[in-house]
Amino acid sequence: MKKTKKLVSILLIFIMAASVFCINSYAADNGIKVKFKVGSTSVQIDGTYKSFEKSYISNGTVMASSDILVKALGAELNNNGKGNYNIVYRNESIDMTAGSKKCDINQTEGTLPAAPAVKGTSLMVPFKYTAEKLGATVRYDSSTGTLTADWADDGALTDLSFLTDSIKKTRVGDSFYGWNMNIPRGSRVAYSSFNSRHISIENTNRSVYFDIYIDKPGKDITNIEDYYNQVMDSPEDYLNGSVPDDSNLVTTGTVPYAEFRYTGSSGEPIIQRSYMNSGSIYSVMLSYYSDNGTDDISDSPYYKAILDSFSFGYKGTNIDVQDLSKITYGMAEYSNYSTFENGNKYYSWQVSVPSDWDYIKSPAESPLSTKLGTGSDQYINIEIEKPIGSNNVETIGSSLKNLYNSNYSPSLYKFEQGEVTSTAAGKAYHMLYDLSLGGTFYSYDEYLLVSGGLLYDLTLKCPQTSYQQKKDENKKILSSFKPADKVSAAYSKDIDSYQNQTNRNRVG
Repeated sequence: MKKTKKLVSILLIFIMAASVFCINSYAADNGIKVKFKVGSTSVQIDGTYKSFEKSYISNGTVMASSDILVKALGAELNNNGKGNYNIVYRNESIDMTAGSKKCDINQTEGTLPAAPAVKGTSLMVPFKYTAEKLGATVRYDSSTGTLTADWADDGALTDLSFLTDSIKKTRVGDSFYGWNMNIPRGSRVAYSSFNSRHISIENTNRSVYFDIYIDKPGKDITNIEDYYNQVMDSPEDYLNGSVPDDSNLVTTGTVPYAEFRYTGSSGEPIIQRSYMNSGSIYSVMLSYYSDNGTDDISDSPYYKAILDSFSFGYKGTNIDVQDLSKITYGMAEYSNYSTFENGNKYYSWQVSVPSDWDYIKSPAESPLSTKLGTGSDQYINIEIEKPIGSNNVETIGSSLKNLYNSNYSPSLYKFEQGEVTSTAAGKAYHMLYDLSLGGTFYSYDEYLLVSGGLLYDLTLKCPQTSYQQKKDENKKILSSFKPADKVSAAYSKDIDSYQNQTNRNRVG
């Protein structure tokens, strides 16, 4: 259970500018409303007032902080240096430069009504123009100086929504994983993985950070005592590279737990409690990151009460608990963005996978290849490329089938079937074959489909012995796959550049 933490406030600021996260958003009626009076620092976001750099009028245009879009939508704001900025929300990308009216909307040249400017730490943008490009309906009442922007839906599970002030209750939980706990008022979700197995909650007023991790333990871990002993044997693998200053195994009470107290990489004190429930390890971490010092929080009755409040059994029926789960009917929705070395990123596809699946990091990361699963034995691998020659999936599939049949050893490979079939994303060529790896036979369901001029290769893998029981699950995954509605010219160009470079490297 090796982890990388994001604790200190400086890093949180960096995350707001450069990272991609997905969290639940709780906008009223599944929409988002932003309202403010020009000349004020106060902005109303879904009924909650937040402070931003003061808005003003330039060239007859209302200029407001781009941070409002980050807070309200979860839009991503990238500072690319030398006054160049990029704003990304869903499929929309806006490039602009401080002091210039020129801009690029999805890599197409445009003209802003007024030049962006940097005020304090904020990029001030022509708000109506920018918000409308990101899907809002905007009204400006010149008689009152009030601007109102409405988004029809919050895009919570399909977008880059992160660092949104979304917690409105003093108790949170996850109805799928069955946990809940108290949190301080004024907290917000700072990060949530797509499958809700890792959730981070920050409270800036109290300078504390909560992390909730859910992991599968090793096969030799059958109870919390086994886990405690394993952590103590190699603490740096489990405690973010640290060794505990103090540790305890608490077996009294309703649910036994292991507690570790250690110091983080930035000198912040951390208390971690780990529980075992339903075959999983639930770790709850409380970090204190105040710039005013690293106060000892271990003896604080207030924080002890918060940790003591963690419990199991939550099913989503308690109206006093805010449910942070992203699991729907046992499936977690994953939205993929292709990110290239030049910094450009594009929404590429979306798929729903079983809740126990996760992102699998490969040794050679590719912006056009993503693997989700439980490990090397069971996963879906989705690759994107430009089709060469024909766009006909039957022609492409037959060619690939012949390649497999010609190159795989008959003793290790057995082709089962190849046919054109219909999927939710369109017509596809489906191949089913078995392949032996390391003495174990695996079944592969591979689908090839073309959409928007791109070829999508979806490969589902599982052990041959469990293939039949996984067939319905595989169909459910496949039926959820949705490629991007459109492929911009810039995205297509970056794919060409990447593939050309890859081919050159292969030749080299």
